[in-house]
Amino acid sequence: KNATVTIASDDPCGNENPVTIALTGYGVPALPPYLLLAKQKIEIDAQTNLEGDIRSNDEVGIKKGKPSTYTSTIWAVDEIEIEKDNAIVGNLRAANISLQSGVTVSGTQTHTAAPAYAFPSMSYSAGSTSITVPSNGSYTLAPGAYKEVKVESGGTLYLSTGVYSMKKLEVKKNGEVAIDITNGTVRCNVVEKITFDKETEVSISPLGANGTSWVTFNSLGGVSIDKDSRILGNINALYEKVQIKKDVSYKGAISAKEIS
Repeated sequence: KNATVTIASDDPCGNENPVTIALTGYGVPALPPYLLLAKQKIEIDAQTNLEGDIRSNDEVGIKKGKPSTYTSTIWAVDEIEIEKDNAIVGNLRAANISLQSGVTVSGTQTHTAAPAYAFPSMSYSAGSTSITVPSNGSYTLAPGAYKEVKVESGGTLYLSTGVYSMKKLEVKKNGEVAIDITNGTVRCNVVEKITFDKETEVSISPLGANGTSWVTFNSLGGVSIDKDSRILGNINALYEKVQIKKDVSYKGAISAKEIS
């Protein structure tokens, strides 16, 4: 984004010329309304801290904390169940609310079903050319339509501003998807599943974790993130499950059929 600022003096005795300053920076795309949003169950296991609202058209379950703090308003149609050693800084609303001993809630608890969230539809098509990044190699992929895109172990796939359509996205152990948002947002539309194996990474330049809202992964076939991975970007998988294994570092918002 570009802008200019002009500074002028209103001193009647002064003779200063106005000063014009050119500014260059990054706008911020609109943030998703919920950190976690699901058609069915949301199950959260042993997060240390989590900030952002949570909503399910079914139920929300939060496992035993570390202890853990959730700065979240949590809504569910059916049930909210929270195990011990969790603190909720926000409000709860569901037909049934079950809290184990030791759970604290700073806000209100409303024992009425939350209204169901109306999810949009998703539809994508893929191309006919498959791309494979070799082990410990790299490949720069232009926006466009592709078949299967695979990053072998230790490889790096470079993406840049634009829209990518593909049948499948698979990143093997120690692989990386490096995304450049210098000229705008990046969206990956995947017809089948997105798979991030162990110790994989999605990085964003030049903003790092602050550029999360500029990157979106859409999948019709679900998303799997294996342990010890570091993933940035929003994820939408409205017809299938998003599964995140232990010790994953993730920043972004997730909308899915089910989240665990």
